Amino acid sequence: MTKITLLIFGLIFTWIANAQLIKRQVRPNDTDSTIQTFTADSHYVYLNKTVPSKGILVVHLPGTFGEPKRSSLFGETAADLGLHSIGLMYPNIPTVGSFCTNNPNLSCFELVRREIIEGKDYSSDINISPSECIINRLSKLLMYLHLKFPDEGWSQFLDEENNPVYERIIFSGHSQGGGHAALIAKHYAIKRALCFSSPKDWSNITNSPAPWAYADGWKTAPEFIYCFNHVLDEHEKQLQIWDSLSLNLFGPPVSVEQYTFPYQKTRQLTSSFNVPVGDEHASTIQDNKTPKQNGMPLFKPVWSYMLTYELLAGTNHIIKTPIYISPNPAYNIISLPNTSTPKAIAIYNHNGNTVLDNNSWSNNQKSLDVSNLTPGIYYLQLTFEDGVSMVKFIKQ
Repeated sequence: MTKITLLIFGLIFTWIANAQLIKRQVRPNDTDSTIQTFTADSHYVYLNKTVPSKGILVVHLPGTFGEPKRSSLFGETAADLGLHSIGLMYPNIPTVGSFCTNNPNLSCFELVRREIIEGKDYSSDINISPSECIINRLSKLLMYLHLKFPDEGWSQFLDEENNPVYERIIFSGHSQGGGHAALIAKHYAIKRALCFSSPKDWSNITNSPAPWAYADGWKTAPEFIYCFNHVLDEHEKQLQIWDSLSLNLFGPPVSVEQYTFPYQKTRQLTSSFNVPVGDEHASTIQDNKTPKQNGMPLFKPVWSYMLTYELLAGTNHIIKTPIYISPNPAYNIISLPNTSTPKAIAIYNHNGNTVLDNNSWSNNQKSLDVSNLTPGIYYLQLTFEDGVSMVKFIKQ
């Protein structure tokens, strides 16, 4: 087959694939006349009816000043995977951090976000009415789509009172939107949350993540939260915030350049791809910033993993109670917890690379020599008969 023939075949295939994809724009105030703000861009709706439906909805929330149209590649990817897909326009100006980063009220991040999400009077720093909030905009859009396109299955994501059926919904978001997705996961039992370059909720008052991230009472388990960040995008703070979400229980940060699907089954994905200076924050998902080859986004396999890994089959992770080791930071020897003997033990470095993998662990061994490790951050994983435990430690 000649190169010209291959090119023609590729163009025909691309045209067919695009023809199969339904892509719509819906103005927010066309779904609810009481919506008066943040209507400059439309909601974007994606559906591929030629792919068997998974019966799951993806709702993507753009970042500050962002618009749904800027993440069309992600929305199309979700649709081609058999997911109903929406990019939602919502009140996303100004930044949440502008209210809360230096605010002595450590609940500020959570209260401002909840008002944007639910339209209830949680915070005196912002004024979002019930009609303008994320939840109302989503509900009214689903009602609109069901009315206009009753054979497309949008009604399955609404209950009898036209409230979202949260357990069927993946909330995704970039930057501010990713923080909203994570907080929705805290207060609602959703299918999963996807956080791109987020959450970024960091308090300068305590020099630590916002308290909502590590507080108890989550309705969605941390194993259903997937995050992706560029290493030049406030990465050290980002990792601390991910730790506060307990994502370290499911594996260390893994470089998407060094590993392929399923990325060590981690919930913490990182990239060091050489993007133009200033594009790091948006490179994880935004159409005009994410790296491409021959017009195809290089992170598409990462998006597919975050969207669909173990989506219908549940999870293969059986996480035991978090373990503790001493000393931490460690110098030469780590004392293992007084638990049942692990079947195997492994240590991963900060990039997710394996630096120790021992599948024939001695029954009598209660300590571990780490003197040969270079100083840095590591993750110790213990595999037991009934599950896996992981703990982060520092080697000095």
